[in-house]
Amino acid sequence: MNELKHQKSVDKALSNLMKYAKKAPWAEREAQFFSEILRDTAALAGVPFSELGQTLANDYAMGEAFDYLFELFATSHWDNEDVCMIEDYVKRRGWRETPHANRYLTALAKSEVRLWEVVTVNVGRWVEVRPFGITSEVVRVYERSASEILQQRDCIAARVIPWDENAIFGEGMLHFSPEEAQKIPSFLAYSHRHVIAALKEIRADDKHCLWSDEEINHIAAVEKRERLSELLFSFWTCEAYLALTKPMPTLVNREGHLLLWSKIRFPVAAKNREEIERRLHRAPHLDFDSQAKKWLWFEGKEEKVRDIGTVLLGQLSLVDDALIVTVNSVERADTVKAYLNNLLDNLIGNPLSVHENVSSLMENYSTKGLAPAEPLDFPELITASLDQHYRKILNEPVPALNNLTPRECAQRSDQQVNLIQWLKSLENNTARAPHMAHYDFTWMWQELGIACAK
Repeated sequence: MNELKHQKSVDKALSNLMKYAKKAPWAEREAQFFSEILRDTAALAGVPFSELGQTLANDYAMGEAFDYLFELFATSHWDNEDVCMIEDYVKRRGWRETPHANRYLTALAKSEVRLWEVVTVNVGRWVEVRPFGITSEVVRVYERSASEILQQRDCIAARVIPWDENAIFGEGMLHFSPEEAQKIPSFLAYSHRHVIAALKEIRADDKHCLWSDEEINHIAAVEKRERLSELLFSFWTCEAYLALTKPMPTLVNREGHLLLWSKIRFPVAAKNREEIERRLHRAPHLDFDSQAKKWLWFEGKEEKVRDIGTVLLGQLSLVDDALIVTVNSVERADTVKAYLNNLLDNLIGNPLSVHENVSSLMENYSTKGLAPAEPLDFPELITASLDQHYRKILNEPVPALNNLTPRECAQRSDQQVNLIQWLKSLENNTARAPHMAHYDFTWMWQELGIACAK
C-alpha cells in the first residue's frame, strides 16, 4: 500500500473514532471530560465558565484546540480502566480498519503530550523539535503541513509519535509564540499553588482528613506532572481569552497626544477663494499635491519640507464653500487653527471642529457609506478573488512542490502524494481564516484530476 493510501486509511480510522466517541458510554464521558477541563480553565483564568465559553465560541483557532482536546480524551484511561477509548475502539472495531491504521491508533494511544521547541524547519518536508528548556534530544518530525506553519523558536504542545525509523505528529497541536512559551513555567507554578490551596481547603473542611503539608505538596506535584497536557490546554485557552478580551491600547501620535481623527471646517466666501489659494501656495510648511488637489501640512523649519522622514501633520482641501483640514489630535487641531487664522486672517470664518476616536471609527467603518438595501456580498467577493488567485497558482512553480506546478505534479505519480498534502494544507489553513472558511476547494481537486483522493 502506497503512502497516499496509508494516509487515507488513517484519516478514515480517525473519522470512525470520532463517530465511536458519540456512542455509549463514551458520549457521556466525552461531554464530562470537556466540561471539567473548561471549568478548570475558567477557574484558573478567574472568569465565569459561561463567559469563557461565549468568548471563545467564535474564535476560529478553537477548531485546532478541539483536535488537541479530543486526543486527550481518546487517550485518557477513564476511572482507572485498563484501556482508553482508542484501545477500546481497536479491540471492538479494529477489524474494519487496515493494519496500518490500527498500528497508528495503537501508537497514538501510547503517546503523550510534551512541550516542544521548534529548532529547525525545512518548509514542505520536516520540522526538528526538542523538549522545551532542553538543549539536546533533537527529533526530526516529517510533517508537511506543520513545516509550512511553524517557525524557528515557536513552541508546540504536541505528541511526537515514533514511526518506523522516523517520527510524526499526532493530529492535535497547540501553537505558542516564543513570548507565550516563556510564560508557561510561571503558569504551571501558579497552577501548582492553586492545587495546594484547594487541597488545604479540603483538609480544613474535613476533620477526618489528616494530610500533612508534605503529603499535600507531593499530591500537587503528581497532579502537575500527570495533568501537564491539560494544563497546557488551559494555558493556551487563557491566552486566547485574554487576547480576545483585552482592551484596545491607548493610541497616541508622534507628539504623544491622544489619537483623535479631527476635521476642522472653515467657512469660505466665494470672493475670497482666489486669495486663499494664493496664500496657501506661498505659505511655509504647506506643499500642494496637484494629483490629490490638497495641501500637505509638514513639520519643519524650512519653507518647503516635503523630504523623506519629514512628519506629515495634516491635510487641507479647498471645497466650494469651505476650507477643510484633517489632523489626528485635538492639539494639532488647535495648532492649525492658530496657524490658519494668522495666515488667512479675515478670509475665513469661525471654524467648526469634529473629533472621532479610533474605536468609534472601527465600529462605524464596515457600514459607513453603504446602502442598507444593497449590502456587499463579501463571501462572493472573497470566493471570486480566491478563484482567480488559485487558478493562477495551478500553472506556477510552488516551492512546497519541489518547484513544480500543481498541474505538473498531477501528471507525475511520484509527485501526487506531495500535491495532495499541499492541497490539504491549503484547505486547513484557509479553514482557520474567519472570512475564508467557507471557500470550497473541490474544483481544484477536480481540475487536477485527483478528486478521488480527497
